[in-house]
Amino acid sequence: MVSELNVIEFKNKLTDLTVDGNPLLKGSPLALLSINFSNKIFYGRLEKHEFYITKNANLLLTPFLISGEFKKEGKFTDVEYEISPLKFGYYWMKMYPIITNTILLTIIIFNISEFPFEKMNLNFAIKFLLIFIALEAFLFSPLLYLKKSKIALERKFLKNFEIRNNYR
Repeated sequence: MVSELNVIEFKNKLTDLTVDGNPLLKGSPLALLSINFSNKIFYGRLEKHEFYITKNANLLLTPFLISGEFKKEGKFTDVEYEISPLKFGYYWMKMYPIITNTILLTIIIFNISEFPFEKMNLNFAIKFLLIFIALEAFLFSPLLYLKKSKIALERKFLKNFEIRNNYR
């Protein structure tokens, strides 16, 4: 991919938009160590011609890492990058709904006589439907969040560094 910025502008903008730190912390249980109140968009590590960045957020973390390298290509900058999941955060987002739904179902099954649906005179089909809707909401919303957060992170990256697909 090609950035409209020259190498110096690209590196300066990358430095200006990135809080210095280990981006792997944002996708781990140690994310508390990476809390900062900077208004910079990215959090990560920059090297001479390489970068490792993720979204700079304290609450709604994005479990993806953009890693890449850049080099001079005429008056533009050639940027090679890839987006990969931050292992713990990515798999936690996928497994959390399954774990919580399993616990919720176990509680419901073992305490069905005390569950409020009993007093409402609902038949089994309506109970099953309500439970299924609740489970789907827990299961699919984090997966949709993962997809949207990856796309949003890439769009921010491409927009801020004026990257396009083709060469001039």
